[in-house]
Amino acid sequence: MQALPDLPLQPIAGGRYHGRFERGAGRWRFVERQVRINLVGDVSRHLRQAAAQQ
Repeated sequence: MQALPDLPLQPIAGGRYHGRFERGAGRWRFVERQVRINLVGDVSRHLRQAAAQQ
């Protein structure tokens, strides 16, 4: 999701996480994690303000 002062809240990407877990020393942890993006919206302004401020 992304929103800017002159841009309403809108989805810019959607998808699923696929992961594999294992338990060791009494704790669960990710062994592998992938993000599979299925839908992409308008990303033309995504992160541009943050990059311009640096």
